[in-house]
Amino acid sequence: VWVPPDWHYIEEARKNGMSVVHLAPGQSLDAASGAPTPPHRESGVWSLLGEAPAHSSARSLSVKGDTVVESLNGVDRELPAGAMILAGNTIVIPPINVKQRHFAKVLGGYRLNLGDGYALHGTQQTSQLGQSVSHGCVRIGDKDLETLYAMSKVGDEVIIY
Repeated sequence: VWVPPDWHYIEEARKNGMSVVHLAPGQSLDAASGAPTPPHRESGVWSLLGEAPAHSSARSLSVKGDTVVESLNGVDRELPAGAMILAGNTIVIPPINVKQRHFAKVLGGYRLNLGDGYALHGTQQTSQLGQSVSHGCVRIGDKDLETLYAMSKVGDEVIIY
């Protein structure tokens, strides 16, 4: 499972002429624009003032437990795990601990962590093997990576030329 760093979302947004916004627990974003939505006036001082609850029919995004949901008229729909969240022309950066931040099968069947964010790992884009397309990781074909994984031990020295 790959958990993309914030810079990945920022880079994807720049490549596509989009903006980015962080979605924090307890926050709600408009699903059409990525703009923060105002807090609900259902309790506290608002209820003491006799104001009616402000129920919006607009779609919103929020964190519920370990997932991001899209809400419409009080009905929550969980967004797909391991998928980029788009709100109009904005890429939403979800919290690190939610399902939508965990991408399965992106790095192949094996990953050998080297430390400091670097790794030897597979890729779904095998046509890019041998090209300078990563931010420091080394992409390896699945069969070669399987062989390397079988012959390496924790603590082995790795020298990359």
